[in-house]
Amino acid sequence: IDDFATIDYIFPAPGYVANISIFDAAGRVVRYLQRNALCGIKGNYRWDGLGERNQKLPTGIYIVYTVVFNLDGKKKTFKNVIVLARKN
Repeated sequence: IDDFATIDYIFPAPGYVANISIFDAAGRVVRYLQRNALCGIKGNYRWDGLGERNQKLPTGIYIVYTVVFNLDGKKKTFKNVIVLARKN
């Protein structure tokens, strides 16, 4: 009940910036979770299973696509699969 997907992070230094997008199984962006969010050394973001207009998304497979970078030019990308399920 009231579950969330939590994206935890730990960086070696402050100053990283994160962009996190949620894609459906067809490759369409359904939510921009974070846009140019300045991150601390340690923290998390959470996704509540809602779309860009706060609508309930259908159950299924989703991709969490994360890009992080810093002012030194270091950049990393991550793709994680998540399953959204709901109780009737």
